[in-house]
Amino acid sequence: MATLGLLLVILLAFLSQVHSMLIPGPDSEHKYKSAVAEFALTDKSRKDPWDGGDRKIMASLFMPVPASSCSSECEHEYMGHESSKIANEQLLGDKNKGVFEKMAYKACCGSHQSIDPSKIPVVVLDPHTDTSRLLYANLARYMTANNVAVVLIDHSHDSAVTEFPGSATTFNSGATGLSNFSPLTAFNETVTKALDIRVEDIKFVLDSLKGTNALSGKFNNIKFGSSLDTSHYSIVGHGLGGTVATSLGISDPRVRFSINLSGSAPPLDHDIKTPTYFFGRSDFKRQDDINWPTTWSHLTGPATEFDLNDSDIFDFSDLPVIVELAKTEGAMSDLKAAGVGTQGPWGNHAVKCFVEGIIKDELYNEPKQLQNCIKIFGENHRMVPYMASKSKAVEQIDQKSAAVSRRSVFRASLRHQMENWGFM
Repeated sequence: MATLGLLLVILLAFLSQVHSMLIPGPDSEHKYKSAVAEFALTDKSRKDPWDGGDRKIMASLFMPVPASSCSSECEHEYMGHESSKIANEQLLGDKNKGVFEKMAYKACCGSHQSIDPSKIPVVVLDPHTDTSRLLYANLARYMTANNVAVVLIDHSHDSAVTEFPGSATTFNSGATGLSNFSPLTAFNETVTKALDIRVEDIKFVLDSLKGTNALSGKFNNIKFGSSLDTSHYSIVGHGLGGTVATSLGISDPRVRFSINLSGSAPPLDHDIKTPTYFFGRSDFKRQDDINWPTTWSHLTGPATEFDLNDSDIFDFSDLPVIVELAKTEGAMSDLKAAGVGTQGPWGNHAVKCFVEGIIKDELYNEPKQLQNCIKIFGENHRMVPYMASKSKAVEQIDQKSAAVSRRSVFRASLRHQMENWGFM
């Protein structure tokens, strides 16, 4: 009888561990599903400045699979054990909160048809400092649903935790000296060192993915007829990752466009034409940053700021969706998260909508979705173009910069609408 009781306890413990809450993904109007691969890479040409060994990186690759040819879907865990514990502690105040480890999502695990990656645009999604690439997996799914390959990277010792296959794990432990809750107050050696390491990591991962056999063995039951074309790419980044995105948009001619999700700008002293997007938040618009006002004056190509009202720094990650799911399905009605505003999941829906819209407009010349996002979320003032909220003083500064020549580089009529709404 005692043995039976012990088995029952073990079974109940097991069931509590395997129970998962599925994160809702893109709806059926999206024509692509995501296949996901996670893998470690070692750059033997570089020494890790934090530990002295060869530079090691963890990456996730989200590949689009036509929904009509996806033969099977499987459940994919959202975060590993250590990542979940740290995310629980950082964002929910208790490492044993039991939220992130219970999250999962559906991924495509088989395809009836071979896929030609050479025709799929590549987009890098770079995370905020002292967090995890996995906190952006849901955003990556929505991006991938628009027929782009999305690369997520954990920058070892910069990310809060990097879990490598097996037992190897690296932690931030204050290595970079940067905060994931506070904006940059100086663009000093600490910042530039972190940025330089991230840029080299991104270039190394892109180089690693361009080979003929780079995708083989990474995805089960999915065949690829070619390799990814990384001769051009686009980049979206959050926080410090946003600073990286803008930096690469400035410095790397391979970048098609950049989106900076609520991060600082790098200093800029010359004009560039790369399409540049910035998403501000309630207390961090471009006039609130140490570099954005000056850098903005040098953006002679399409440049647009959208501001997410009633928001905070982690509204641009998956966190609001995770919290809402835990409340509704996990019976955690009193759950509160750090770094989020009062919009809840609606703010996150706006971010996803606008990122998807920019991808479709920039890479496929389809402006309709972005127009719809401006209408849907602008009418209730959740996400608004910069002009709708700027002061008279800032307006006068913008008028003096008078970059009306940007109109000549617009590739679609939406560009004119953006300028009327707040394009500078």
